[in-house]
Amino acid sequence: MSEKRPVPWKGRPRADDPRNAWIHVRCTQSEYATLSAAAERAGVWLGPYVLAQALGAPPRRSRPRPDVNMAMLARVLAALGMMGGNINQMAKRANESGNLPAQEQLKPLQDATWQMRDALMEALGRGDD
Repeated sequence: MSEKRPVPWKGRPRADDPRNAWIHVRCTQSEYATLSAAAERAGVWLGPYVLAQALGAPPRRSRPRPDVNMAMLARVLAALGMMGGNINQMAKRANESGNLPAQEQLKPLQDATWQMRDALMEALGRGDD
């Protein structure tokens, strides 16, 4: 086994035997849907699921598939649209008058941005623990 070299950035250590070869497989939409549903039920991504099935082994080093809360993502998308409209109105007024918005006008947008970030993190299962 080779000795792992230190990596100058944070993150996972590199594997001794990285997966760097590709297999390309064509399938029908129905086959793809069946495999995707099975991978989702297993809680893993499609690639590791197919490889595990072919090799008869559990998926190796697979990141868990996030349980995405679609309703929460829809609310965040709606809030992002409203915020974009507000920013556009402020930019138009600033361009017309030559005056930049006051800090108190920007604070609600900053707060909304943080709320959307928190909602996205929660929907993706990555809370601030």
